[in-house]
Amino acid sequence: MMNKKVDIKKLIKRGILLFLFLGCIGLFVANKFVKKYDYNNLGDFISNYWSNKELANQADPTVISISISEKDYDFLKKKRQEALDRGVQIQVGENYIACEVSVGDEKVAGEIRLKGHMTDHLEGDKWSFRVKTESPIMGMYRFSLQHPGTRNYAYEWVYHQLLANEDIIYLKYEFVHLKLGDRDLGIYAMEEHFGQHILHRNDRPKGAILRWNPGLYWESRIDEMQKIYLDQSYSAYSSSYAEPYDRGTVKDDPELIATYIEGARLLEAFRRDSLKTSEVFDVPRMARFHAIIDLVGGHHSLDWSDVKLFYNSSTKKIEPVGYESFSIRKTERIAGQKQPEFTEGIEEDYHTKLFADPIFYTAYIENLERIADETYFHDFTAKIQEPLNEKLAILATEWPYRRFGFEGYYENIDLIRHNLALPKPFHAFIESSTDSTLLLSFAPVSDYPIEITAVAFEDGQLSVSDFYLPPKPRRSYTKYYQLQLKHDNFKINNLKVKAKIPGSKNTFEVEVNEYPSFENEDFSVIEEEIQDIESLDDVKSTAEGLIYFNRDTLVIRKNVEVKKDKTLRLLAGQWVKFEGQGCITVKGKLEMFGGDDRKIRIVSSTENPCIRIENSELHAVHVVFQGGDNVIEAKETQLFFQSCTFAEIEKCFLTAASSSIGLANCQMGSVNTFSTIENCQMEINNLVAKKGQMFSHSKGSYLTVKNAEFEAYEQFVELDHISTLDIWGSQFYKTSRIAELNNASLFHAYGCLFSDVTTGFLLDHRTYLPGKSNYIVYKTDIKTVKILEEKVL
Repeated sequence: MMNKKVDIKKLIKRGILLFLFLGCIGLFVANKFVKKYDYNNLGDFISNYWSNKELANQADPTVISISISEKDYDFLKKKRQEALDRGVQIQVGENYIACEVSVGDEKVAGEIRLKGHMTDHLEGDKWSFRVKTESPIMGMYRFSLQHPGTRNYAYEWVYHQLLANEDIIYLKYEFVHLKLGDRDLGIYAMEEHFGQHILHRNDRPKGAILRWNPGLYWESRIDEMQKIYLDQSYSAYSSSYAEPYDRGTVKDDPELIATYIEGARLLEAFRRDSLKTSEVFDVPRMARFHAIIDLVGGHHSLDWSDVKLFYNSSTKKIEPVGYESFSIRKTERIAGQKQPEFTEGIEEDYHTKLFADPIFYTAYIENLERIADETYFHDFTAKIQEPLNEKLAILATEWPYRRFGFEGYYENIDLIRHNLALPKPFHAFIESSTDSTLLLSFAPVSDYPIEITAVAFEDGQLSVSDFYLPPKPRRSYTKYYQLQLKHDNFKINNLKVKAKIPGSKNTFEVEVNEYPSFENEDFSVIEEEIQDIESLDDVKSTAEGLIYFNRDTLVIRKNVEVKKDKTLRLLAGQWVKFEGQGCITVKGKLEMFGGDDRKIRIVSSTENPCIRIENSELHAVHVVFQGGDNVIEAKETQLFFQSCTFAEIEKCFLTAASSSIGLANCQMGSVNTFSTIENCQMEINNLVAKKGQMFSHSKGSYLTVKNAEFEAYEQFVELDHISTLDIWGSQFYKTSRIAELNNASLFHAYGCLFSDVTTGFLLDHRTYLPGKSNYIVYKTDIKTVKILEEKVL
């Protein structure tokens, strides 16, 4: 028997092919992994890694040692656990413990406690601390120590350098090596905390640093974390008050008390519309501050509960204090673009009030175009490059794989420029004309106020002064504004209107339509005593087919019909109850326009849908839907809900087919299922939804969700029959499963957070169509998902 001869050459070839195959797979996996850290590919990662390692060799971080007793360390551990159990950290009672802080040969006595509202400050071994010292150390007597990732590493330092470059109050921000007792905690971010030392370093007079008291806001957040959902106004901006930030220091100093009182007086007058932005705030500095926020994408720091302010006793105005930029993020919407929704009455939003003053808005746009500019930013980065390298070197000693780059800033510059370059700011119409007069009407369609500067004719031009169009409120029909001009027998054809965003260098030219606009007439309320509604046949309509009810409380116990040529409009403050077999069948249109302080209430105790609508439109603004097993049944209909509340729905709120559905700025609680939809398109913006079995069943539909928060759901969605869901910037808490995907359905998540989620995705559990379901999560935190994927074949 002869032994089979081994073909060495063939074996080597196969080995080489296997090696290349495995290498390609490894390269693919590695490329996919490094892209999570914003690298282009593995080569980019390796190059940056070794560059950082070389930088780290040059690092010489300052070492800060903090000495505490073991008993006090156990106290901090206990406080940390309490916060983790609660879900949010609230500083109640005595939280500081004694410590000694050392930097080199310098030693000072002080106090230390845990810091941060959210529990991300307490995860892992790098807890966040607040330190107070009896005398300054490193130029500070109050400062925070936290994981550099809390403020996105070196990007926060760049933000403060931008503020300093524009003479805006900024914080000292360093990277240090921290030792707590005998525990080496590694590299920390050291952030200066609010006190008079900040003002001295920023060349400002002595004065009080102010904020809107956020205490009740955080109480409401605790309730939410504990699944207590209350419709209360105590946590709103309108219920807060201006307070000094460092109350302990202020109350012992008459000069600081005086500046606090004056600053708080101005802020309260501003809040109550007694004084405008330009009468209260330092306009140039506030304008530059918001332009920088746009450049870095730090809009999360503009919430009323986060802003920090300073009353300058020399200028008698209030100016901003830079803090927490959360940068860098994409600037898809600039600060001055945040305009009011469709609402009337008292404006309770701090941000909207700020930008309502034309003087401030003009200064803001001027500075935004100056700062959001490639040349400006190039000159700035050249100025900071040397100290920036020192900061990056220190960070590289612990995180050599972290990438830093200026690309995000340049991308935001491009986004801002495109945002301001409107395709068309308004529509223009000729209402009437004579040999000497011209009446134009304008329908604004953008998020910006617009200044009309001139009207150009074929043989001349008329200048226009002090004529401004307001921004168009989101989710509302446009309004018309008229301008009458006198002229010297110009030819009224080929008219063009010249306009600009106030403060901008860019001019728009809009052609004028040579026919009049359509403007809604005022409709009178039907003068008829109606309480129990059994039929709409006897209700008188206006000539335009608009139906009103003039009673605050309506009870519907039978099926009533809105005919095809009619529009039923519910008014602010009305309360409609559905009982028994009560239902409205809509063949015309249904409009429900409530107000922020006069909401419409739809209350159902029926098992059947109380609104049936087909081949029509439904618009709901500031409406509360409460109770019932099923509320709306729709087919081939456009439905839009803005600033609405949905609560205590036993089964499903909306069953829809072949319809278009939109939600904006809504909230819901204890809704078993919000929607069951088939062949629909649904778009959701700014939603908070808590406590339910499943948010949506979708069959053959397309869903988009942006900036939403979901908590305490058994399952978020079920997608079936080639359904697709795209979700951006949203958060999931305490959810048993994110999605079940069947029959070639797709789930795409971008920049989301999954926290305390048991199961990620159940794929093709009940599949009979060809094709596979799939999910993609991009820049999404999935660390807490216990099972990312579960397949049942």
